[in-house]
Amino acid sequence: MKNDQWKMYLSVLCIVCVTAFMSSCARKPAVVSNQWGQVNATAMVQEFIQVTHVRVRTLDSGNLQVSLKVLNPTHNDIALRCKFTFVDDGNFAIEETSWMPYLIERGMTVDIIENSISYQAKDFRVNIDFQE
Repeated sequence: MKNDQWKMYLSVLCIVCVTAFMSSCARKPAVVSNQWGQVNATAMVQEFIQVTHVRVRTLDSGNLQVSLKVLNPTHNDIALRCKFTFVDDGNFAIEETSWMPYLIERGMTVDIIENSISYQAKDFRVNIDFQE
């Protein structure tokens, strides 16, 4: 009887370990939203890249800094463009960058960092699309 119980516990432990391993290997969503803002990517872009990290902080100077980690898990280089919009407390756009090009080589992760110019920036939005 004890041997059967031991086998049952071992089986359950194996199932839990395999499930945890499989969930850690699952593809992370391409669009990451968090409490500080949003990253918006077109549906087509979402199929090819993964935004694995979004960080927002206020610099000592008072400017807002947005940092993204963008992964290209494909076997091809991908040319993207990003546009940052910084907003104030009332969610009104006070600053917007032009479209900035980024080349992400196959299998590589790129850090995209943008600082606001205005000290009144409290939140942000980022749009990501393919480079034309």
